Amino acid sequence: MLTAQCPQCQTRFKVSDAQLDAADGFVRCGRCAHVFNAREVLEPLPVPAQAARPAAPADRGEIEDFELELPDFEAPAPQPPVAPLAVPEPAAASAPEPVSEIAPEAPAVPDPELAAFQQALSDALRAPRPAARPIEPLESAPEPAALIGDPFGGSAASAEEEALPDVLRSQRGRDTPPETPAPEAQVAQEPEAGPAAPEDHAPARPSSLPAVLFALGGMLGLFVLAGQLVYLNRTRIAAEVPELRPTLEAACQSLGCTVPLAGDRALLRTEWSELARVPDHPGLVQFTAILKNHARYMQAWPSMELTLTDSDDRVLVRKVFPPKDWLPVAERAQRGIGAGAQVRSQLQLDTAALGPKQSSIGYSVNWLYP
Repeated sequence: MLTAQCPQCQTRFKVSDAQLDAADGFVRCGRCAHVFNAREVLEPLPVPAQAARPAAPADRGEIEDFELELPDFEAPAPQPPVAPLAVPEPAAASAPEPVSEIAPEAPAVPDPELAAFQQALSDALRAPRPAARPIEPLESAPEPAALIGDPFGGSAASAEEEALPDVLRSQRGRDTPPETPAPEAQVAQEPEAGPAAPEDHAPARPSSLPAVLFALGGMLGLFVLAGQLVYLNRTRIAAEVPELRPTLEAACQSLGCTVPLAGDRALLRTEWSELARVPDHPGLVQFTAILKNHARYMQAWPSMELTLTDSDDRVLVRKVFPPKDWLPVAERAQRGIGAGAQVRSQLQLDTAALGPKQSSIGYSVNWLYP
């Protein structure tokens, strides 16, 4: 007697030569229904130390529920008698125990129901599977409950169930416990669209008014600062850029101010000067000087400071003459001295009050803007 071990569930069974020859060595495991070639895993049955007692013949229910089935047959020949199997022993990590031997097979009377079951099983295995139905396009979205399929492949199982004959279907009905209907999937109901929530509950957007006011205030401050700079430097701006003088004068007229001419005494030079006595007029002297403007722009008429000294360079008298006192009559109509222009000044002074010191008089002249 030989034994074969299922490579799927590691269950060991006794097999006979008749079972091996019936399907060219292919058998089906009675536990997990796995089909495998038993000749590749054949092992001799170990001889027990003591003679095994004849085992009681298994009842018909065990033969039907737990057996080595033949997956396929070359011809619908009468099935050989099925040998009763011993209770399968699981593969253990420890030393394998000897497989108990059953009593020699006795010629059993063929059971009509069992023969019909074996014949139906053979026909079912030979029958081709039904062709898969073409998938029809969905015209509309399926209901949510229809999206949840059977996790155990109910459609495929029903197709196989229809292909099996009545005898095999009745046998499977006895072996398979009744399935509990799966609870229907609860479809989450979406809330219906109601009236829009009032704007009070919406998150308030940050107002842009403060930013606008801040920008306007900044621009206004810049304009005021620029106006102050122009007002304080209006004389220099008008001198450096004469084209802007009319604009500045018009702006000052509305503000009640004026745009005076520039006055930089460092750019005024005395080109020539002289102090001489007037003939036939004792105590009367005449002062003459030529003033030149070295600036690139027109300057206002300066005041003249004249200082008289004695022989020891001590100051005898000092006096400041405004432009109307030292300017020639022809030049008084001008607003100022032009860029690079020259003007001649002439004054007569009475020095009789100085007494004897008038005989030796020195002088110095300065131009200034009081």
